[in-house]
Amino acid sequence: MSRQWHGPEGLLHHILDPRTGMPAPRVWRTVSVAARSCVHANTLSTAAIVRGRAGHGWLARQGAPARLVSQRRQVYATAGWPA
Repeated sequence: MSRQWHGPEGLLHHILDPRTGMPAPRVWRTVSVAARSCVHANTLSTAAIVRGRAGHGWLARQGAPARLVSQRRQVYATAGWPA
């Protein structure tokens, strides 16, 4: 619970959408990305979280191996992430 808090709209995410200044939509429980560096992986995973539902397709178009888990615990993988 340290990366989220309760606000007037309910439970809020700690990652902010720079377009709105508001917390990112609560679409993904986790987004993991394999990349050439930790910084690159973190940048891609954070951007996917901010993009909400579009994050899965966006990561696939980037060719980034990734594993995304939805709030309902559905697992999605991209670009060769191991099964």
